[in-house]
Amino acid sequence: MRFCEELSYQELVSSDRVIVYGAGVFGLRFLEACKRYFYDKEKIIVWDMKYDEIKTVLGFRVSKPDLNKINDCENVVVVIALSSEKKQLIADLVQIFRQNGYQKIVTADNVIHKYLNAESDIVVKNAGLKNRKKSNRKNNCKNNLKNNCKNNLKNDCLSKNIIYLLHDSFGGSVKTTEDLIKYFAQKHNVFLLISNGCRLILYQWHNGVLDIEEKWDLTNHWHISKLYDDEYAKIYHEIYTKYHIDIIHCCHLFMHSFDAVKVGHKLKKAIFLSIHDFYYLCPSINLVNDKGDYCKIQCLECPSFKMNQAAPAWVSHTWQREVRALFKYIAHFFAPSLYAIEIYNAIYPEISARNALIEHGMEAYQKADNSYFAENTDKIKIIVPGNLTYNKGGDYIRQLYENDVDKKLEFHHLGAIDDEYRPYVLSHGKYLRAELPDYIKKIKPLFIAILSVCPETYSYTLSEGLGLGIPCLVTDIGALGERGKKGGCIIAGINEPKQTAERIISLSQDKEAYENLFIEAKNIKLKTINEMGEAYEKIIERHGLLHEPKTAGSI
Repeated sequence: MRFCEELSYQELVSSDRVIVYGAGVFGLRFLEACKRYFYDKEKIIVWDMKYDEIKTVLGFRVSKPDLNKINDCENVVVVIALSSEKKQLIADLVQIFRQNGYQKIVTADNVIHKYLNAESDIVVKNAGLKNRKKSNRKNNCKNNLKNNCKNNLKNDCLSKNIIYLLHDSFGGSVKTTEDLIKYFAQKHNVFLLISNGCRLILYQWHNGVLDIEEKWDLTNHWHISKLYDDEYAKIYHEIYTKYHIDIIHCCHLFMHSFDAVKVGHKLKKAIFLSIHDFYYLCPSINLVNDKGDYCKIQCLECPSFKMNQAAPAWVSHTWQREVRALFKYIAHFFAPSLYAIEIYNAIYPEISARNALIEHGMEAYQKADNSYFAENTDKIKIIVPGNLTYNKGGDYIRQLYENDVDKKLEFHHLGAIDDEYRPYVLSHGKYLRAELPDYIKKIKPLFIAILSVCPETYSYTLSEGLGLGIPCLVTDIGALGERGKKGGCIIAGINEPKQTAERIISLSQDKEAYENLFIEAKNIKLKTINEMGEAYEKIIERHGLLHEPKTAGSI
């Protein structure tokens, strides 16, 4: 029995189809681990002989696929999601699939262990973050909580119980939450509550890992138009009281009801909120009008959010009114850029005295060198990291490509991409953050481009580029423009793709000018994870929380 052990991560996530054989425990475990990597769920086919056609709670359709139709796809991966004890059945399935022309065959456990867990997502097992089987630990935990927490929780009078609220996703807000959990777990008892809109999952940090404590399948699935819900409220109340929560940190309330804050306030908990994007200004988040341009928060003129039907047209009335009421209960706000603070203060001036500017921290990269500058005589190589959509600069890159008459610009894209932009880039598929230095060595780019045409509140990809010491190309909008002006970047006029293309080419032909820009990028000081954690800690301490002795009877 031979499996395709050499299947790369890129082959898996960039495949045309993934057939998952088995919708039982192993199949659902695989789907839950991989769903955040596959943006197009239609490409994943779940096949289980027990079912004709059902839909799992994770949103994947279970059916019996037509193998002849799937054979039309060039790149298909088969994942056998069965217990390793069923060796003969697995062997028979491997033979059947191979007879039908499928060569890329792996087991679910092999994929999860080898690839999907390697990403730094907070819900996926990784570097000390993992989901264990609950077994009897859940009941033991409840009993031990009642007995002054004898289950390895810190039990001195200065340790607090902190809960972080987040949606089930990936990206900057997840990465920052992961780093904060690791930092505060050194001194305090840390919990994480994740919502995917259908289920709430509570995790607790134990000895360097996040363990699942409890799960709640929601009868009332989350919807943006229902800001409060009794079912959610009861669960929040149960968690805050049962686990003696002292501090509630709302890292993101997307897919949570506003009861998370309201209930915490009624229980007299300290509540903090991080501003990672523009969700609390507008649930469309991207701040894009019907023409695809930055809307400049002109809510009263918004044409019913044609660009994003998930965002209702009552933003300036219902949404911002309810957010303003919610913000009264927040002790302090954390924002990663001055731009984010200014734009929120413009809409909610009453929170200005409670804002703190704390840049996201990151692990240090080994700086690249520019010894390969002389090698780039023919092509000017530019890496474009992250998902490439219209909002993230896909159309801007198309315009750069079209204005490059001699075709000297060569764009290398890492991540998911809308098909309409594939002709203008060399796509390398999705990538792991840890792999970025390897791509730098392989591609040898002169620049890293982050060309969002809508404002960002920070941009992790810009930090990654500058962290590697590579000059970056950024648009002159939002936090990208703010950070780019500090050095190491070319500022691209949002309406000036032709001038930007000419400037890139000109700079790339001037060794001295490029080296000066390279030195600027290399000398940019980024906040470390510890520095970020210390900054959060100081703000929370200012409210007399972290070192305030617990009252009798609390954990």
